[in-house]
Amino acid sequence: MSSKIVLVAFAVIALAVVSAKRSEKYYARGHVKRIPCGSNEFACKDGNACIPIKWTCDIEQDCDDGSDEGLTCPTDCSHANQFSCKNKQCISRDFVCDGSNDCGDSSDETDCEHFQCIEGEIKCDNFLCIEEAWKCDGYDDCLNNWDEKNCPSG
Repeated sequence: MSSKIVLVAFAVIALAVVSAKRSEKYYARGHVKRIPCGSNEFACKDGNACIPIKWTCDIEQDCDDGSDEGLTCPTDCSHANQFSCKNKQCISRDFVCDGSNDCGDSSDETDCEHFQCIEGEIKCDNFLCIEEAWKCDGYDDCLNNWDEKNCPSG
């Protein structure tokens, strides 16, 4: 009986570790770097953090002060990090072809085979876009293990 408890506890811990890595990669809340910022980073106006430039104008507030979604972001959904739904709603490109109806009219989940990932990302065989660096990193970022197949060994 105690070996079953140990096995269940191990499985729960392993799942928590994987969830923590996924949370850090996908949401990175609380994982921002302090300034000075690099050339590929955005300095939050409060001076407390740097975030990747691709997180600006993506309809998600990543800076505590909201400066990454501030007055410089277009309101017509024309920014590279934004997607215009057929119903004129604007969502983050991160939510396109992710298997969830984020637009409300499913327009973010249609024609996924032709959807282009942004620079620095690769498209999984299930149409999700993930960071290039996540390929062969030991974590199932595509949710079907595609990004962990055909990886160099050792």
